Amino acid sequence: MKYKLPIILLIFFSLESFCQNKKTIDISAYYKGDTAQWRKEWCKFSDQLKLDNLINSGDTFHFRYWQDRQVLDIWTNDYKTFHGLVTNFAIKYNPDNLKKKKPIPNKVFSNQIKLDTSIAHEAYKSIVDCLVLDIPSEGKIKDWKWGCDGMTYDFEISTKNSYLYKAYWSPDAQDSTLAEARQIESFIVRINALLKLNKEFDKFSITLPYGSYRFKYSIIRLVVGEYNPNYSDNNNENTLDDARDEFYY
Repeated sequence: MKYKLPIILLIFFSLESFCQNKKTIDISAYYKGDTAQWRKEWCKFSDQLKLDNLINSGDTFHFRYWQDRQVLDIWTNDYKTFHGLVTNFAIKYNPDNLKKKKPIPNKVFSNQIKLDTSIAHEAYKSIVDCLVLDIPSEGKIKDWKWGCDGMTYDFEISTKNSYLYKAYWSPDAQDSTLAEARQIESFIVRINALLKLNKEFDKFSITLPYGSYRFKYSIIRLVVGEYNPNYSDNNNENTLDDARDEFYY
């Protein structure tokens, strides 16, 4: 009997420690569809882009904003020094393979841009000023409409104690009186202007090898790069330079 007390105490303290470190996770449902399924797919895609899984993040605050062809990360551990990262990406595919039952894997090209700490701080201010952290996911907003076309913007917000994932389909397509949609729109315009996101993607896109590309949501065919008649989707020519990474999706 004299050995039972230490064992019980050890189990108790282990469970207490586990509970203290456990995050609350809120993965809200879309207006139509399953946010959890989208989240599962993104975990795989995040790995390919070498982005941390924020559910496991130990940062004091970490904000991630997804749009069709870019990802923005802003994080801090003391609310004094802020860090930022912009990830550009494009998914290369062979249009002929879309008709096949078992198409070859698509290639995902990406690059990352580290933000100056002062710019990262300004980005954080935009997040706060536009009330992005306080807006519920689209499925919890009365009168938020959902469609098959348009653009979806996604947000991941992680702290030491919680993780929140939410999404918004086409804020610009919502009723003009819907305050939440206007706030999301305001953030998108402000952050794009601050970080010159369109310009950064344009610089990335001209480095891509010749071929057809799509993005995370859109299925518009984009043909970029200098034509090389010897290039084939099935060989290793036109590989990326050392400054960029190559992934498979």
